[in-house]
Amino acid sequence: MRALRFAAIFGTICGAAAACTAFGAEELPGGPDASDDVLVAPSDGGADVASEVCPSGRGPQMVLAEGTFQSSPFRFCIDSTEVTQKQYEEFLQGDGAIVNTHPACTGKAALGPRANCLGNEVQYEANAAMPMVCVDFCDALAFCQWSGKRLCGRTGDGGPIVGPSDLGAKFQNEWYLACSQGGTLNFPYGDTVRANACTLQNPDAGDSGVARPTTPVASKPGCVGTTVPVFDIIGNVREWVNACTASAGACGTLGGDGTTPPTNNSARCSDTTGAGPNDQGARRGIRCCATAR
Repeated sequence: MRALRFAAIFGTICGAAAACTAFGAEELPGGPDASDDVLVAPSDGGADVASEVCPSGRGPQMVLAEGTFQSSPFRFCIDSTEVTQKQYEEFLQGDGAIVNTHPACTGKAALGPRANCLGNEVQYEANAAMPMVCVDFCDALAFCQWSGKRLCGRTGDGGPIVGPSDLGAKFQNEWYLACSQGGTLNFPYGDTVRANACTLQNPDAGDSGVARPTTPVASKPGCVGTTVPVFDIIGNVREWVNACTASAGACGTLGGDGTTPPTNNSARCSDTTGAGPNDQGARRGIRCCATAR
């Protein structure tokens, strides 16, 4: 069985996440869930091109997603990782503000995270490289705006996808196109699930499985896209997208989390869930998109 090998580009796309810095071009031993294929970062996309066409400076480093799906061209930027607790702390300590102009956020009084969210999930210093959790749709919207980006939304302009029921219009969904590598794969790394590639429910704990805690962003070397190098877009935490109305229970999240069973029928790029706009759950986080220049 071959090892998973990553080109040097992967050593640079993790931004402030310390967990990423050791990747480089080194070979990583193949585990029981490793593919026989060698995964190599694309040389004509990702961080090198994104540095010229995508926003930079705040939040995770971005990569470029570009191609054609169902005869419709797409080209946009997306964060290479989930937003970390360190990056969100910088937002809170900076000039971040609530985006009251969105109808789902008009009544929001303070930015998340939710206090005492299931214990100690949010500890900025201890968990700097962990994904930010305990944030709602409005927190995610505000962070992306502060970082000079936006939530992932409708292909073309990033506009709102009306609600969770409309996320199935895949060609109109930036997040789906990045996850599925332009609509070509069920999972970012292939068409068949790899049980331990991403932070999903533990498959070795019996039929019911056991929920896994979150892991530092980009710390799972097998959980990355083959052509659009996004880490952890499946598993770890679900991610808010621009699919929200003012009604409770009418916002969309994508990506699965540590409670999602690692099967071919779950945790796919097309897997969607709904949540209220003010639901600051411990398994929901942030990933931003932007229009490519």
